[in-house]
Amino acid sequence: MRIRDAFWWAWKSICEARTRAVLCIIAVMIGAVLITAMVNLGETYYTTIRELFISGMNPTAVMVFPSSRPFSDAEVALLSNIKRVKAVTPIAVHSCTVIGVSGVKYVQVLGIDADVFSEVYPGVKVAEGEMIISPGTLVAGWSVAHSGSVPFLVPGTYAVLKCGDSSLRVMVSGVLDKVGFMLGMNLDNSIITSPATLRLLGVRGYGMVVLTAENLEDVDYVVKQVESVLPKGRASVFVIKYILESVRTALNIFTLFLAGIAGVSTLVAGIGITATMIMAVHQRAREVGVLKTFGFTRGDIVKAFLIEAFMTGLIGGVLGVLLGNGVGYVLALNLVGGQTRNINYIMSPLGGLIALTYSIIIALVSGAYPAWRASRLRPVEVLRYE
Repeated sequence: MRIRDAFWWAWKSICEARTRAVLCIIAVMIGAVLITAMVNLGETYYTTIRELFISGMNPTAVMVFPSSRPFSDAEVALLSNIKRVKAVTPIAVHSCTVIGVSGVKYVQVLGIDADVFSEVYPGVKVAEGEMIISPGTLVAGWSVAHSGSVPFLVPGTYAVLKCGDSSLRVMVSGVLDKVGFMLGMNLDNSIITSPATLRLLGVRGYGMVVLTAENLEDVDYVVKQVESVLPKGRASVFVIKYILESVRTALNIFTLFLAGIAGVSTLVAGIGITATMIMAVHQRAREVGVLKTFGFTRGDIVKAFLIEAFMTGLIGGVLGVLLGNGVGYVLALNLVGGQTRNINYIMSPLGGLIALTYSIIIALVSGAYPAWRASRLRPVEVLRYE
């Protein structure tokens, strides 16, 4: 039997038994829909998280935090000698008291220049006032500036910043937008001022050093060099790239788990395909007997039934992938987009390929036994019975 004839015979069989064929195709399609939707949802989650990180933080940044006392100028100099680093930014971090319009608050103060702040936190903008970080000024985090019904810090007014026994009257130049935690710092509950302002308050040393690698590929090298130039246990390293890799791994595991559940439904569909094709063997026993009488071999019969199973898996898989892209979009719109309904939906070619391949394999495996059983029919007995 030629391949073309086998395909024609399989298509004729599908058309003649539409109800049985449609049920088999729907069973395969459900599994393909779920696999495609879950893989696309996982890719969309990862892309959304990655864009969120990159929009708010520099992915080439390597943050180094001291384990105990602040870093000294000598230690910052050691870090500055590391190769493949575009910039080294020491940031003074100290716990201070700020006296505002409606009382007193304990806050975390970051000493960093405005241009450096914009490079380290590229996605952070001011909601009120201006981003002016100079000696004698400060920019407040959202939660620091707004507490209760009365604003605590208002752009254009003055506040008193007290660190230890020293205090200084400074102007509030702006208030940051809500951003939460970034690079290990809760910017909403922090105050940003210049390093010179903290030196006037007697603050020495640095609570964080940010090393900006020349390229994303250089991040691993920079981390190893940091660990080699500083004594063991002296510092801890925080890397955006590693966080994204961990998120990617976790989402891959989660996606595989969901796709596995979807795969189980396709296995159940395979059992249904086997049952319906066994019924088809009984219904077409006379036709098989006639074919064998005209010289068709067992291999020809197996080929014909397997091609029918292949076509069932192909049609169900293709329809399932197309519908799965739509289902995945609806899920992503509600689970990832939130109230804004603004998402970058990813249709993964790999997810569609996996769903289609899996559907075809399940259909072929399910059709193997009925095909073998059909090939074992004896034409004399079948024709005598008919």
